Amino acid sequence: MKKQNFLRLLILLMLTLAFTTQSLNAAPKNDNGRKNAAQSAELKLDQKQYSVDELKALANQYRNARNNLGLVAVLKIWTEKEPRRFDIRLELGAIYISQNKLIDAAQVLNEASSIIPSDEAPHRLLAQIYKSQGNDSLRYLHLVKAASLAKRNWENQYNLGMYHASKGQNQKAEAFLINTMELKPGFAAAKFEYAKLMLEKDDVESAFRKFDEALLIEPENYVYMAFYAYAAAISGRATVSSGNIREALKFAPRNPQALRMAGLIHMYNGNISAAEKSLRAAHRYSPTDALVIESLGDALAADFKFKEACANYLTAWQTAGYSERIAFKLGKTLSLDRKHREAKDFLEAIASKSSKNGEALYCLAEVYCELGDMNRANALVSRLSDGKNAVWRQLAQGRIHEARSDSDLARTAYSAAYIIAPSNALVNASLGRMLFKQGEIDSAIAFFEAAGALDPANINNIIDKARAYEKKGDHADAIS
Repeated sequence: MKKQNFLRLLILLMLTLAFTTQSLNAAPKNDNGRKNAAQSAELKLDQKQYSVDELKALANQYRNARNNLGLVAVLKIWTEKEPRRFDIRLELGAIYISQNKLIDAAQVLNEASSIIPSDEAPHRLLAQIYKSQGNDSLRYLHLVKAASLAKRNWENQYNLGMYHASKGQNQKAEAFLINTMELKPGFAAAKFEYAKLMLEKDDVESAFRKFDEALLIEPENYVYMAFYAYAAAISGRATVSSGNIREALKFAPRNPQALRMAGLIHMYNGNISAAEKSLRAAHRYSPTDALVIESLGDALAADFKFKEACANYLTAWQTAGYSERIAFKLGKTLSLDRKHREAKDFLEAIASKSSKNGEALYCLAEVYCELGDMNRANALVSRLSDGKNAVWRQLAQGRIHEARSDSDLARTAYSAAYIIAPSNALVNASLGRMLFKQGEIDSAIAFFEAAGALDPANINNIIDKARAYEKKGDHADAIS
């Protein structure tokens, strides 16, 4: 037995020595006895020493050994030997990108593009370089060029979709992702990203279906599973939601996106403390993720921790850049905290971009009313003229009448808003406030309770309801 073991070890040793010798022989001819391929790859070699066939053989050997240092050395000589070889430059550029040698990569890829201007591949890789450098203008230029040169290339369509999504241009992103899914139906990432866009549009059913399709393709992707669980929760599929989020966290307990989705599910179900716990864990594992920071801000705002919520929103803004969504959350949260002057700045940032966000414009009108600037409040009403913003127009008019102590006109406007959107929390709260001022306490309480159920994070609904119960003489319900 000992003899057999000795022979086995001897054979392994001989094989190891043979492999090492082969690697050394494959190194350039004048390597002066260097010990490994990595070192030999750093030599400045003379292209005259090698034929094209020898370079081809060396390149294959380095590819098979996964030795990029050696491969780069060979490919550089090869480009000098055959200066019109497009494919060699393309391969060299891709390796440079993997080594984070982006300047070298850009140079060799531009050379490749000049050899075959009609090929999309150099532009696709150049877009990747400029993305990592934060140069969005050049990134977009090369993405568009790649897509124009290869209109049926699914990867170019996907890259453009992701670019537009990163800029908040969701309609354009949606179109490119639809193209991607048509060109490559089995590409799960496109379905997943499309589903996320549907969530932002509040098209919950479409989001649920696409998350489901992505998960069928990649059933062990626990980020997909967590998003699927969230879509299930907000679409009324509680059993599907709980099973999938439990499974996602079981196998990916430290994944920040899985933890974020768990937090959002808890928040949707009204368990704010559990939501905050999950989101703080997500933040611990991914402290610079803007979406995680923003979601934690949402949980803090829902728990009436307005100062900390605003700090999170500001950090998310600083991390990801301007976002109308975050600006609105900052303005609304500051307003809830009675910091109207600070709220005005963020809401005006939205209004200055000619936004059609009716709720944001209404909130700004409300802030102007609180600050006594009725002229600016009136000016905003004219911007709420389109049909989809009719409810916000009525609310803004009502709020202006209320600020002028004209309860009858305010009640008329709020009643008109209620006819349009009876499930709007602000409509219920506003109408309840008018009924309270006019002495109809029981009716006011009913509207305050409806508003509280629709928007439990709005502390004003709780205060208004407590005040109404106190006015009624029901101290126990006022305290509760």
